[in-house]
Amino acid sequence: MLVAGDDSSPAFDNGVDALARLLTAQGVSDMRMLTASYKRFGPERGWATRANLATALAGIAPDEGEGCLVYMTSHGEERGLYLSRDAGGLLTPESLAAMLDSACRQLPTIVVVSACHSGAFLKPLVARDNRILLTAARADRASFGCSPTDELTFYDRCFIMSFPLSDGWPGLHRDVARCVGAAEQRLTGIEPSEPQAFFGRLVRALPLPGLRSGGRSPNG
Repeated sequence: MLVAGDDSSPAFDNGVDALARLLTAQGVSDMRMLTASYKRFGPERGWATRANLATALAGIAPDEGEGCLVYMTSHGEERGLYLSRDAGGLLTPESLAAMLDSACRQLPTIVVVSACHSGAFLKPLVARDNRILLTAARADRASFGCSPTDELTFYDRCFIMSFPLSDGWPGLHRDVARCVGAAEQRLTGIEPSEPQAFFGRLVRALPLPGLRSGGRSPNG
């Protein structure tokens, strides 16, 4: 499930598009995509709203031995992720947790939230034993690269670059955090975003899609 939550910058849809190509190359075939940019994509993608996200997740219906991957990129605040086409405006951690409980149940579930203040999603009701959560920033920090002139956010770019070479989800988080930190060093007068992560005890060793064995980290 890939979600671009806002159309104020092309970076969000660009990130979802690049990630879709990457996952397809890694052998992932069942993908749903939601957008806030109707002019770009027309009716083939639904609006990125809470109702559509819940419906799309329910439609995935993974079987035993399968799982869910939800990647969302947008603006954010400490209350949640901004969805510009949703009347309520925000996807909260509480709303997301209810959707995941219903659609993905106790199956392995990966959630990536690429947005300012996205560490707010690292709450116990979301951070369950069967889930891995990766976020672009601490709950009290901004993330970067989402202006109208940016092609990709810092976090999305680093995730896409690091994914094919990382040695599992903890390694991917480490590699992305290093990449983001290096990119932020070029900025002045900011507090580092400090990407956050949670690894449920049941899924910490879950392989990346397409990674069978012997994964390698680009940072050693």
